[in-house]
Amino acid sequence: MQGVGKYFNLVVRFFRHCPPDENLLFQCFLISIFTFVAVQQKPPFNNPLTTRLTGVKDIPYYVSDKFLRTYHRDRYQLSQVERMVEKAYEEYLVEECASQHKLQTHLNKEARKNPGDTRLQNRARHFELSRCQELDNLFPRRGRQMKYEQQHPNKRK
Repeated sequence: MQGVGKYFNLVVRFFRHCPPDENLLFQCFLISIFTFVAVQQKPPFNNPLTTRLTGVKDIPYYVSDKFLRTYHRDRYQLSQVERMVEKAYEEYLVEECASQHKLQTHLNKEARKNPGDTRLQNRARHFELSRCQELDNLFPRRGRQMKYEQQHPNKRK
């Protein structure tokens, strides 16, 4: 019922700005009804699932109600979708890992420039590459370096 309270506050604010004319008041009422309907809509992808048929288990993803009705029972279609989810997640982790490496390099350079800043020294020394660790745990070196270099030909690790 949280949406109803939000809607009520919205309608009260809206009616404060409406003139006392009855025709305009009716128009304001109609607009408030449409606003209520817009606030109450559910997001299209609200059914959580996790990968079960691929090599990497338990990657969360969300699907629509239509997906549950049509594809969820077809193991072949479901495995295709799960492979796409797995591949997208691996690509996401590769990008995040590269970003963390870049940040770590930047922190190390800054720490070398400012040897008196102990806070910066500690941050650079204790910076964890959490996405890289997750990437190595879930997808152990599947030719990832070559894939990364193909996607980013100008960048070197």
